[in-house]
Amino acid sequence: LHLGDARFLRSHEMLRERATVLGNEEMLYYVAVIDGQVDISQGRLADAEAALGRWAALGERVGRRDVIAYGAAQLATMRWMQGRDAEILGDIDHIAASPVLADNDYSAWAVAAALAARAGDHDWARSVLDNHVPRRLADLPPFATWNVALVALVEAAAALDDRDLAGQAYALLAPYA
Repeated sequence: LHLGDARFLRSHEMLRERATVLGNEEMLYYVAVIDGQVDISQGRLADAEAALGRWAALGERVGRRDVIAYGAAQLATMRWMQGRDAEILGDIDHIAASPVLADNDYSAWAVAAALAARAGDHDWARSVLDNHVPRRLADLPPFATWNVALVALVEAAAALDDRDLAGQAYALLAPYA
C-alpha cells in the first residue's frame, strides 16, 4: 500500500478472504486497519472515521495492543488532512505516553512535535523532539507506524528549520521515493 504496489489490492482481498474463511478475527482486524488506510489514501475520510471505531473494538476484543497506535495514526492523519489537527493536539501526548506502545515506537511523539510546530508552539515541539525522539533516527529498526513518524518528523523539521532532522528523515525515506 505505502509503496504503491499495483498488486496490493489483490493481495489485500486475498488476505480478507482467507481470514474470513478461517474466522481469524485477529487477521480481520488487520484487514480492517488497512481498509482504513486505503480509505484515507483515497480521500474517503468519513468512511475511514466511521470504520475506525469498529476495527478498534475488534482489536481490543482480540487483545491487540497496537490499537492505540493505529487508531491515533489514522485519526491524526484524517485531522491533518481536514485542517483540524489542533483538535487532537491536547490528546496526542497522552497517547504517546501509553504503556501499550512499543518501546521503539516514537511515532506519536513525532506527530505531537509536528502538531505543536504547526500550531506555532515551537518550544514545546523542540522539547518533544529532544526528549522523546532518538537523536539518530537510523539507530532504531522500522516499526508499524515508522512511516507516520518520518512524515511527521519532516513536518516538524520544516517548521523548526531543523536541517539535521530533515536530512536524517530524508535519507530514510529516499529509498521509497
